[in-house]
Amino acid sequence: MAKGQYHLVESTAIDQLVARRSVLVFFALLGVGLGALLIVTDMMVADICDEDYLKTGTRREGMYYGINALIMRSSVAISAGIIAFIQVHTHYVAKLTDPRLQPHTAVVGFRLLMSVIPAALMLIGLLFINRYPLYGQKLQEIRSGTQKKAHGSMDPANDLSSIAKGVAK
Repeated sequence: MAKGQYHLVESTAIDQLVARRSVLVFFALLGVGLGALLIVTDMMVADICDEDYLKTGTRREGMYYGINALIMRSSVAISAGIIAFIQVHTHYVAKLTDPRLQPHTAVVGFRLLMSVIPAALMLIGLLFINRYPLYGQKLQEIRSGTQKKAHGSMDPANDLSSIAKGVAK
């Protein structure tokens, strides 16, 4: 198909029914995943703050959550840039009143935006999550050390230095 030519995308009632059910399932799974992501992210930042508190003796949650907010806001801008880039390079026509008249490349672009690109970015994210060091025994030591320090039951000369050494490993 030459540049500037458009084709109609035919749709049957069965295609529409399957698409609606697929969309509902997709957004249900997306909601569960997004909810978990938001909760786990805050829990990870809290664990990082506790580790920093044990190492430095200073509570700096505001700084860590501020950096987290900056990264989250930046991701919105980056995603808008990726969407614009894909739409321009797949010849999406915004002013069309009938979406069936979009070029085939624009349809492929939207499919990429809804599948391949998020999957690739999730894999990259999983690589970073896999390197997250605060789990298991190390995380338990941080939590118990933070509780001891908060309740004043730690001997500052002995307990804090031993926990900080364990945290630094």
